Amino acid sequence: MRVYTEEALAEPPGLRDALLTRPLAPGLVETVVVDTPDSIVPLNRVHLGDRPQEQVFGAALHASLTREPHYAKTDMVWGVPITHVGETHRYIGSHVHVLRRHVGSAPYGALVAFPVPEYLIVHEIGDTHIVAALEAVQELAATHVEKGENALTAQVYWWCPGPYEQLPEQEALGSGLVPDLRPVRVEVDHRERSVTPRTADTERLIELWLSDRP
Repeated sequence: MRVYTEEALAEPPGLRDALLTRPLAPGLVETVVVDTPDSIVPLNRVHLGDRPQEQVFGAALHASLTREPHYAKTDMVWGVPITHVGETHRYIGSHVHVLRRHVGSAPYGALVAFPVPEYLIVHEIGDTHIVAALEAVQELAATHVEKGENALTAQVYWWCPGPYEQLPEQEALGSGLVPDLRPVRVEVDHRERSVTPRTADTERLIELWLSDRP
């Protein structure tokens, strides 16, 4: 399973509809691919046969998660704990389907970014100030996009655990559901000491986090 931007599959017209793809998050789609020794080829819908689409997506996710190596490493970046899930292959984005493996209780969810196919950036929202966390993940994602090859997007998403995460992991992979990922972005003027949420979900996230502060 590979993650692509919507723009990457927009041309030629009809390409996205011809391939076995589905929306993952605003601006992102995930695509079943056939990995051969010589190339990675997106699966055409005409080759599905009689297999249900959800079953094929589930099998692709299972293969990406179990057959491909990965590492998960947490470091402090600008004072914010951030986990990199990564490897040298391009299927790491599949780990967004099993974020429970990479976070704790995550009562507020997590911030997630897909800057390049080989990295998934995750910050479990918790005690770190939410604005500082947003700034750090935004900057880190932008740096990866600037310096990486085959960059995807610097967009940061708020992962909100919901119906998908309530299913057993293997059942969830083949359920046809995807994690709830909402675009968030904040602009901070340190000189003026002002914070401007750039999406409605960013404002909701900040309000939710602040409402539980003493």
